[in-house]
Amino acid sequence: MVEKEFRVRKGLIVDGTKQSSILDGVLSLGTIGNVSGSSTSILAINSLGHVHVNLDTNDNDTATNATFKITEGGSASGIFTVLSDGKVELTNDMTIPQGDKIIFDSADTYITTDNSTDENLQIAADGNI
Repeated sequence: MVEKEFRVRKGLIVDGTKQSSILDGVLSLGTIGNVSGSSTSILAINSLGHVHVNLDTNDNDTATNATFKITEGGSASGIFTVLSDGKVELTNDMTIPQGDKIIFDSADTYITTDNSTDENLQIAADGNI
């Protein structure tokens, strides 16, 4: 098969149902959302529902090295990285709003603060602390 380059001046309909198209810099994905560049420096992924990122979709056992990474300025180190084993790596602090919780497996095992001006740290568990 010979690959050819082609240019589209107005818009491209990917299939005959008009569910997917590229028009004015927006890749429309039917009724589920779109990918757009609203300026020269912003790429927006818009969804009317869930967004899933699938790693190692060819199932060739390289998933141990697969990561989902958000970086800045072309840096190799991630600001936010999710590894294929489910571990999450943050380069900087993680901020949790006052009164919200970090929950461990069940609703009664958590770390939180109260809503007072000088927050009090609260640690709760099913068993011993």
